Order: sequence, then C-alpha cells, then structure tokens
Amino acid sequence: MEIKADTFVPHRRFVTVKKAEEWWIEKSRENPEFFIHYCLHLAPVAHHKMWLNLFFNPLYTLVNIVAPRESAKTTISIYAIAWIIGTFPDLTNGVICSSSDQAEGRIAELRYLFVHNPGFSNVFPNIKIDYRR
Repeated sequence: MEIKADTFVPHRRFVTVKKAEEWWIEKSRENPEFFIHYCLHLAPVAHHKMWLNLFFNPLYTLVNIVAPRESAKTTISIYAIAWIIGTFPDLTNGVICSSSDQAEGRIAELRYLFVHNPGFSNVFPNIKIDYRR
C-alpha cells in the first residue's frame, strides 16, 4: 500500500507573519481597540471597551471615568489620545489634568509612546515628533 504525502496533512489556511502584521496595522488604523491591543500586546477588557465607546461617542462631549486604582484609566486614555492624534494629525488636541505636573507627565507618556513604541510607528508612520517645540 502506497501512502501519499498529503494524506496526513489537513487542508488548513496558513497566514504569514507579514500578512498578520499588515492585518493588525490596518485594523489598528480603523479602531482604537485594535490599536491598544496591537501597541500594548494586551486586549482591552470589557470596562476598557466601555470607556472607549464613551470616549468616541459623539453624544458625549465630556466623559469622567471613576474607577479603582490600577484599572488602567490613564493607560487607556493615553492610547486613545495617541490614536486620535495619529488618525487626525491636523486637529488641535489638549491634555487637561488636575495639575500642571500631572498634565506634563501625560504629555511625556505620549511623547515616549510616539518615539519608543514600534506599534505606533507601524500604524502611523507619518507621525513624527517636532523636536523644535
């Protein structure tokens, strides 16, 4: 009895790493949830998705998140702002906090993300830091 080589190999669809990366980049440009997942390598959980829906819902002009410490309020906010800046680079954006030190810290986090996160530069390759400012 002759055994054919392809007898034991089920027909599967294989995706190359390059193709998967391109898919993630495209989805990240379209949706902040994918962007956060791609950049952090962690999927936003249910309450993060709820916050993002509130952030990007045009019916809400002001969103105040009240949640326990370590629930990633700042992280989700920073990445949401980064996605907005990457998606709409010509808009004017402001970071408002309860103190100037806190606002400067958030700006530093954004700057670090823009410069050092390869996910951000893959998704938004045209966004560069203007070091003259």
